[in-house]
Amino acid sequence: MNLMSILVDLGIYTIWLTPLTFVMGIIYAIKKPEKEATPYKFMAVISAYLIIFTLLYRS
Repeated sequence: MNLMSILVDLGIYTIWLTPLTFVMGIIYAIKKPEKEATPYKFMAVISAYLIIFTLLYRS
């Protein structure tokens, strides 16, 4: 529960930055070759978790 609270608080503080990094991560993951796309995939997944946890936990 403590980790989820930390993720939700982080999502609230980065509410304007998180969707932007999510979209950028998806775009670059599609454009780059498989080996170069791994960091962008992680960035998109982490951003998605921050968005989802914030919406579900705070609403």
